[in-house]
Formats: sequence, C-alpha cells, structure tokens
Amino acid sequence: MTKDDLQEVINGCLLGNRISQKALYRHFYSYGMNVCNRYARSEEEAEEMLNDAFLRIFTKIDLYDGQRSFLAWLHTIVVRSAINYLKKYQNKPLTVGVELAEQRTISVSANVLSQMSVDEIIILVRQLPPSYRMAFNLAVIEGYSHVEIAAMLGISEGTARSNLMIARQKLQMMVSQLNKISI
Repeated sequence: MTKDDLQEVINGCLLGNRISQKALYRHFYSYGMNVCNRYARSEEEAEEMLNDAFLRIFTKIDLYDGQRSFLAWLHTIVVRSAINYLKKYQNKPLTVGVELAEQRTISVSANVLSQMSVDEIIILVRQLPPSYRMAFNLAVIEGYSHVEIAAMLGISEGTARSNLMIARQKLQMMVSQLNKISI
C-alpha cells in the first residue's frame, strides 16, 4: 500500500467507511498479530487483543495527526491494547515480585539461542506469567525504560526492574532445561 493509498484508507476510516476499515485491518493484521503474539498466551488471545486494538483504532482514528508515521501510531495502540487486555483478563496481579536474593543466575550460551527458532522463543516467552511477560516485552522488544514501563503498568519502577530481571532468569532456566533435554 502506497503512502497515498494509506491516506485514502485513513480518510475513509475517518468517515466510518466499512470498506476502508476492512482494508486497514487486512493491511495491518499480520503486523498487529506479531505484536500481540508477544504478549498473549495463545493465538486466540492474540486475536482478541488485536481486535480490541482495531476497535480502538477505528474509534480514535481522528486523533491520528500525521506528525509521525501511521505505523508508529498503530503500534502504540496495539501495545497498549495488549497491556489493557492482560490487566483486565488475567487473574494474577501485575505487581508479582520476589526477593531478588532468592533468584539464582543461570548462564545460557549464545550458541544455544542461535539454534532456536523465533517460534520456539515466542513459545517460551508465552509461558512467563503475565507481569513478567509484559515487563520483558516492553523493555527488550519495545525498548521502553523502567520508568515508562512502571507508568504503563501502574507499578513502581523497582517492581518493573524486578519483573524484568525475573523474566530473564525464568527464560534462562527454560532455555537451560531445553538444552539439557536436547543433549
């Protein structure tokens, strides 16, 4: 889709045109699913997150000002919709934390990670509890700071740091266990 085509579709969406909404949904579906899959535990959950995001996109498209790329604007909405979904539908509190001293460090070689597919890594990330999964995705994938993560999730900066550290440790343990199984 060219920049002019995208602008035409956006203009149609501003008018509530269903054909334009469908075109926007189809064009950005794969991109949005890739983002949502990082936060969701299943494909179905990712689809629900994405549908929530597109509902928000269609109802708030008048707030898109064109100053930044549409993809960046859409990405922000998809990420925040995923976070809101998890806050709303997960049973576990987002402020899960444990004493840092209780955690042990496991070393995982870069060679082990290089042998894993993206899908295998996504499966491992999906196994993390929601609070750790969100902290990991927001920091490592999205590039947000601990201060920004804390604000988005409504937790303290210390909890954001702790959740990220624990997420990394849990992933290292999972990779280490997989490595033992495959030997």
